[in-house]
Amino acid sequence: MITRGHSLSWLELFEDAVLSQADLLGELDARNDDGDFAENVRQGLAFTREYLALLPADGPRAPFLALGRGFLEVGSMGGALLGMVFHAISRGCREDDDLTLSQLAVAVRTASATVARRTGATLGQKTLLDALLPADWALGSAVCAGADAATALDQAAAAAESGARVTGAMPNVYGASARRGVAYDGGASDPGAVTVALFFAAGAHALGRRQGAPV
Repeated sequence: MITRGHSLSWLELFEDAVLSQADLLGELDARNDDGDFAENVRQGLAFTREYLALLPADGPRAPFLALGRGFLEVGSMGGALLGMVFHAISRGCREDDDLTLSQLAVAVRTASATVARRTGATLGQKTLLDALLPADWALGSAVCAGADAATALDQAAAAAESGARVTGAMPNVYGASARRGVAYDGGASDPGAVTVALFFAAGAHALGRRQGAPV
């Protein structure tokens, strides 16, 4: 089960990881798109804190909902896509109940489907789906195997991290670099995929499966 304490810790660890790597995320974005990703994630997290202060304090839902609203507030495609992911996860929670692994898996599946539907993107096109879909599948497999939430999130994080790394070898399909005709920038992973990987790694840390901070 994922409690409110877990989700608050998840948010804090995610926030710390993203802020510590914001400059790197911006550099990756500059090689793939227009280079504003660092500022977008900083804004999204600032808005998240504002929303969190206004939301009810019961259950694990508020931190995910605050993330969703905060990133949807950012005026960029990258912020909007991350906002969709977080908002879908929040909708899988009930305000006053702990979040079960099955509910989380369904919520992440909904997030993947929402992003795919809104963007038309598929696996292998250098988007955040390249991290989100592997995490989605890992969570589904963990549910079927009867794993606990900590183990499931560790497996989801590992899958998302692997997926994010692979985007460095993918051609640019979306973003400013693709519009300029730059098909490939070796080693430049998609910053949205890296951020999704940081999100699931933060969840694994929050449930005590991993030690230290998500990187």
